[in-house]
Amino acid sequence: MAAGDYTVTLLADHLGQTKPTVVGHEYCVDASIDLEYYGAGHAGGVVINASDFGLSTISAAVITGMSKVAADGGYLDDLCFIMTTTSGTYESSTSIRLLIGSAGNEDVINGTRVRVWGNL
Repeated sequence: MAAGDYTVTLLADHLGQTKPTVVGHEYCVDASIDLEYYGAGHAGGVVINASDFGLSTISAAVITGMSKVAADGGYLDDLCFIMTTTSGTYESSTSIRLLIGSAGNEDVINGTRVRVWGNL
């Protein structure tokens, strides 16, 4: 996707902090990702950079929530995946690749919630 096709919003923790928090030897951050016009042109997924989460590297990422999205003719629940290589590694140490299962040509998918671990 081109720059501006997605927005990452860092979510506040219980103290109201919206930046990565140290957990052991790494930092952890919760975020919500909004994808604009995800569809057939993005069949290989969307690459989200570590810097979008306030990190320089990513060691782990999980999807912790997914909102309902507007689609042609109504609402649907799209499955969202964080893609890995056949060896189980992420896109790179500095990015993850999101893949949305059944989005149509021009769906706007808001509210994919993720938790990401890595280093500053």
